[in-house]
Amino acid sequence: MGGPLESGKHYRLGRSSNSAILWDVAAIEETFHYHGELGRRAVKVLQEAK
Repeated sequence: MGGPLESGKHYRLGRSSNSAILWDVAAIEETFHYHGELGRRAVKVLQEAK
């Protein structure tokens, strides 16, 4: 719901509501790294604009 993780790419739901969620940890780490870097760049640009 509006977050960076996508169904089918970062996780897969099981066949039933009782099934475990399967997580792609490497893809999640890559996405978090990307968004963290993006945030750090944004802060730097804003600080330079002052």
